[in-house]
Amino acid sequence: MTGVMKIISFVLNNMFTFSMLLIVVSSIIGLFIRMRARDRCLRNFDGFRVTLEKTDGRIIWGILKVYGSGIELEYQQKHRDLDGHFENTYILYNSEFDRIRAIYRYHDQLTEANKKRRLAEIRRSYNPNPWQAFKRKTNNFFNTFRDGINQTFHLIVGNLTLNRPHSAFSQKQKDITGLGGEVLGSLSKAYDPILEKYIGHFVVIESYKDDSREEKCGILKEYTDRFIEILNVSINQSLRILLDEQSQIVSEKSVRIVREDSVISVVNDSQTPLYLKEITGEGFTRRRDVYIGCGKSIRMNLDEPECLTPNLTFEFTVPCVVDIVFPRSSFAIRHGGLISAEQFDSILSEKTNRIDFSQPI
Repeated sequence: MTGVMKIISFVLNNMFTFSMLLIVVSSIIGLFIRMRARDRCLRNFDGFRVTLEKTDGRIIWGILKVYGSGIELEYQQKHRDLDGHFENTYILYNSEFDRIRAIYRYHDQLTEANKKRRLAEIRRSYNPNPWQAFKRKTNNFFNTFRDGINQTFHLIVGNLTLNRPHSAFSQKQKDITGLGGEVLGSLSKAYDPILEKYIGHFVVIESYKDDSREEKCGILKEYTDRFIEILNVSINQSLRILLDEQSQIVSEKSVRIVREDSVISVVNDSQTPLYLKEITGEGFTRRRDVYIGCGKSIRMNLDEPECLTPNLTFEFTVPCVVDIVFPRSSFAIRHGGLISAEQFDSILSEKTNRIDFSQPI
């Protein structure tokens, strides 16, 4: 006990030195946290090729880099702007995150290394090791008791400055308590006991800001106060290919279209099935709704008016599987369903991590 009293006596007799030391340490910790603090949902997509959809409909794609102050998408090829200058990246700051509608990570665009990294992260979230489980429980603890811990910290700082109102510590009291709250906030993040139950399980996410109701089904990977990360979501991607009068063969995204007089051949060279929805030309639209499997092709005959049309536009629907980060300002998890460990491993296996698209959409 004597040793403790000596330490307390030393601190009280050297309050100025102690105050300055605490201010410096608090400032360094606060700076480190501001530089390192990254949203966990966005951080899980860091280093992956993603597609960013903004609320105004604009689409940007590139390699995602996540920072404490915002995100950056690195273009795989430099882009020439309409004004004539070249651009290599697209930057979005934290204050502009409300412009994000969704961030997509397409499975068929993943490298082999990123596929392994993705599966490893998913399995860690569903079946964490003791250290990972401890970290998550610690974060949840700080969030649950954040107000009480914050009040205790304010009380301690207030007592230290009560008898020395003109000390350097007293003058910096507001900054120190602010940094303490920032440290605590970085540890606690968001905590929702309902969502915590469904980490690694099926959920249905619903848009509640759009005029039309939209639902997506997938596996809940992570959530924060600003975003929700959902895995293995089935979506339909539109693909439009133009066959003009100058071309007899056109190829785009592993889809080949060949015109031989009045005969049209459509070849699917990709590893993803697709649907030919319709063919349009000047003055006509032909609905098709034809399923074309992987490595398969179809042939069709054009009518006489259609043969005379120089330009034909082919509309396809390509089913694909993606991981998505949604903003919580526009989307909410509406339904949940628990799955077993066997089901989860089956979903993430190489063979069954695909959706059956054999039925028309």
